[in-house]
This record gives sequence, structure tokens and C-alpha cells, in this order.
Amino acid sequence: MTIEERLERLERENRRLKYLLFSLLFLVAGAFLVGVTTTKKESPIPDEIKARKFTLFDEGGKVRAVLSMWQGVPVLALYDEEGKFRAGLRGGKDVSCLDLDDGKGKVKVSLGVKTSRPEEFIPLSEPYLVLYGIRHEAGIDFYSNSGLFSQPRFFMCPIEEPKEGKTLKGLYLYLANADEPEICLNGSKYQTGINTSGFSISSSEKSKEGEASKNLFLGLTREPKLHLAGSKYQIDIATGEAAPLPVIGLVGLQAGISIKPIAYQEGSQECLKQIELGFRGRGILAKSQEEPCLSLSGSRYKVEAGELDLLGTGISISPILHSTEPSEWEEEMKRKQEAIYLTLEKGNACLHLWGNNGQGVDISTSTKSKDEPYIALFPSGERLPKASLSILNGEGCLALYDNWDKLKFSK
Repeated sequence: MTIEERLERLERENRRLKYLLFSLLFLVAGAFLVGVTTTKKESPIPDEIKARKFTLFDEGGKVRAVLSMWQGVPVLALYDEEGKFRAGLRGGKDVSCLDLDDGKGKVKVSLGVKTSRPEEFIPLSEPYLVLYGIRHEAGIDFYSNSGLFSQPRFFMCPIEEPKEGKTLKGLYLYLANADEPEICLNGSKYQTGINTSGFSISSSEKSKEGEASKNLFLGLTREPKLHLAGSKYQIDIATGEAAPLPVIGLVGLQAGISIKPIAYQEGSQECLKQIELGFRGRGILAKSQEEPCLSLSGSRYKVEAGELDLLGTGISISPILHSTEPSEWEEEMKRKQEAIYLTLEKGNACLHLWGNNGQGVDISTSTKSKDEPYIALFPSGERLPKASLSILNGEGCLALYDNWDKLKFSK
């Protein structure tokens, strides 16, 4: 066999080995792919795992996390290496929050969303953050006492429940009505409020039945005002429209001081007793707004000194009108017409005496036409006199009038 024949034979064998090797590799690769595919299909992963509680352990066999239900709320609890509770996450209908614990059973940080559910209003879901110290807590939340709207609030207070009849001590900063900022300082005996209208101080203890709450207010309610309220009496010092309006038929004090007892029951006679000193506008047009006045009111009668409407300046004693409706004043005036007026009008002194039956007597140093003294008698319910005694042209004069106000007798 020649060398050329041997070389040709060797090349044919090499080609056969190559074909055999490629075929073997192809078979191995196919078997591998088929094995992988078969393995995936034969190792099923469940789509859902159902259980009432899941517990996670570390390498040492200690519980590190627990997922379970607690009082109808899902809770995730995380524990440290010593098995102490450190953090908790829960989500419920009213509260969803994250609590961070100090490992001694006390929550130090609470972050969540709380839902208030007033009976008559739409539920409000608002976030909050509270930090707890050893004795105090501080936080930010949204506060609502009406159920309509919630206002952002920052607070610092002791970690304790308020005692019965007392307000919880602390500092509160929040946006009140009309988005106005307000600060409240609550102490063991008194609480102070500061806002854009002024400041107030009141008792922290809830008033007993039949007692009023002691308080002080100094601020601007369109006009400067000072209000002092004790257990029995209250004092108001104000200007402009902020002054009290206690007397029916008057426009009220434009500026002045009012002292009166605190009425515990609506409609009580105690609310009628008072002292007023200041400037008052009177009548419908209130033309005498800049005139000073003094008013002393009891349960039945009042004494006034100052501008007396059309009668001039003087002193009056008259009954208290209890009616609150203007339509009822006239009827009450007919029942209570007794009054005394001592006035000075245009330099003339006058004394007016009226009885409960409507009869009256006028004594004046002059008549409307002449500067001569006179005395006039008025019957019940009449505005014109039926008899008069005067000095006319230097001589005494007695005049009697009939029902048509015509002169019946004169001498």
C-alpha cells in the first residue's frame, strides 16, 4: 500500500471521528435540555399558601418575625436577637400604624393613619406621628372636635390620663376656625389660650352644676374688649360694638364698663341686675352716641343718669322690661308705666312722675312757649294734660280741659 493510499484512508477515518464527536455532543446537549425542562416541570411551586399564622426563625432557632391576626387585625411583629419585640405593623379599619418599641415593652414612636367616625359626619382619615419619652409625649396630628373638618396640630403633654373633672396638662399649637393659628397652655389649675384675636385665661377644672367657669379674655373682636368672669359676677370693658347690649330699647354701650351677676339659668331675673358706665347710643337713630351714661339695674327697676332720649339730660327711675321682642314692649309699657324722671332740657328743670295706672304729674320751671313754671296732671293713658297750674303773665292760672283737649275752665 502506497503512502498516498494510507493518507487517504487516514483522512476518511478522521472525518468519521468528527461526525461521531459532533453527533455525541448534539445528543448530550439535547439530553441536557430535555433534563432541564423535565426538572422544571417536575418541581412545582405553589401559587398560594394559606395559614392562620407564619413564624420566621433564625439560624439559632429564635423567633424573629410573626405574621398573624390580632383582634381581627393583621399584625406583623419583628423581634431582635434576644427575642424582644422591636417593631409592629398593623392595618385595620380605624387605625393603620407602625409602632417602634424600646425592647422593654414601651412604644417610643408611632406613625400611622387614624380614622374618626362621628355619627353624623363623613369619616375622616388623617395621618399622625407621636414620639414617646419617659414621662412626656410629643406629636403631630390632625384634630377635629366637630367632625366636619380637621386642623393640623402639634402637641406636647404628659403620658397620663386626665383626672376626672380636669383638663389634660400640655401645650397645643394648631389652626383653629378660619385657619387662624392658636396656642393653648393647659396647667393643673388654669389654661391659657393665645390667638390672633387676643388671649384668654380660664380655669382647668370643670365647673360644677349651677356654677360658671371663671375666665379672663383680652383681645379684639372688631373692637378692644376685656372680659372678667368670676364665680358670681362678670365685668366687661369694651369699646364700639363689642360692648354689651343688656338694656332693651337702647342701642347699647358704645364704650364703657358693665358689671353684672352671672345668670346660671336662661331667663333668670339675675341676668337683669347690672351696672353700666360709659357712652351709649339711644333710640332708633342713636344720635346721642357720644353722651356719657350711668345705669343701675335691679331685678325690677333701673336707675339711669345721662341722656334720656327726648326728655333731655337727667336721672330716671323706671321698671325693667322683660320682653325680648319689640312688638311686646308696648303692651308691657302699658302694664308698667310707673317712672320718675328728673331732667334738665334747654336750661329748664323738669320733674315727671308716672304711676302704674298711667296717671302722671309734670313739674317744670317753664312751659314750651314761655319761661314760666307750671304743674300738669295727666289721666291714665293720656299724653295731654287735663289740668294745669301755672304762672301766666305774672299771675297764677288754673286750667281744666275736656275730653277733646279744649279749654273748659280757666282762672
